[in-house]
Amino acid sequence: MIGTAIFRADTGPHRGIGHFIRCLSLASSWVEKGGKAHIVGKFNDSLAKRARKLNVIPIKYDKKQGSTRDLIELKNICNTFNGVWTCLDGYDFGPDFVSSLRSPKSRVLQFADGPIWKAYCPDILVDQNLRSETLKYPTQDKTRVLLGPSYVCIDSSFKKQSIEILPLRNSVKHVLVTMGGSDPKNRTKLVLESIMNIKEFNEITVVTGPNFKHFKSLDDLKTVDSRVSLINNSSNMRLLFENSDMIISSAGITSYEISIVGRPMILIAIVKNQIGNANAFQAEGMSYSISTDDLVTRNNITELVKNLACNKLKRSSMVRFMRNKLDVHGADRVVIKMLEYKDNDK
Repeated sequence: MIGTAIFRADTGPHRGIGHFIRCLSLASSWVEKGGKAHIVGKFNDSLAKRARKLNVIPIKYDKKQGSTRDLIELKNICNTFNGVWTCLDGYDFGPDFVSSLRSPKSRVLQFADGPIWKAYCPDILVDQNLRSETLKYPTQDKTRVLLGPSYVCIDSSFKKQSIEILPLRNSVKHVLVTMGGSDPKNRTKLVLESIMNIKEFNEITVVTGPNFKHFKSLDDLKTVDSRVSLINNSSNMRLLFENSDMIISSAGITSYEISIVGRPMILIAIVKNQIGNANAFQAEGMSYSISTDDLVTRNNITELVKNLACNKLKRSSMVRFMRNKLDVHGADRVVIKMLEYKDNDK
């Protein structure tokens, strides 16, 4: 028995679900190694159900992330369940919060997506993003820093068995659109409007997340184009990815899941913290990307989609770079580092 780990992450209209999915992936790997896990924070019933299926116990509460009340309640939960690790995923956990959680009996792991604090003091710091290996985090001596996509923690459904990349068709017939768990600016509608005039596509599948709110706008578009199908909060994104020829996605955790399946993609940074990811994927040859709001226009999206749909060589090279860069074992590698952690090991 390796003990109990507590995972702290929130979801919401302006947070999406990426932090929760990342924590749940790591929690699932912890459980598979023989431990117990609780995931704590703001999330809906469907995400709580997903956690239970993985033998991770959900604890829902509405404390403001990074607040004094959050710290007190999280300490109480750690003490109640004898947590040996507390894993934090969110941008409001500052160094004072983290240092207050640490103790000789309970370690702290913190996810990050680029340095935003003047100091970092967890026992383990994880930045799983592409090209994060070049970043310099201001950490204390005992902090173990894990950088790069070798540590990417993806949805557990993508880890259950090895994934064979399916061959690409000569022409793109089925396009999938997914803008993450919430899509507060309704980029989904703009993307759909941008590609509905491309007559070569036989199917356009639109997948929305559990915090999406703009259903009426999509229903109106669906009524004028029979090729469009709408799916909300799918429980099998992997199958949807496999059945598509090309994917237009937000540039969050979904971009890594698409890469694991191996599908050509266009990424759109729908929030500020996705800009670096969008740029990195394009720089690595794994996507076309639109990373700034001023370039997210109907004309730009249409032209980019047409360009990729007509270029099988580019689509094939994207998939090849994906396969060379990523695998499904990132969460397992992080758990191994947690189990190996020693005070004098950096």
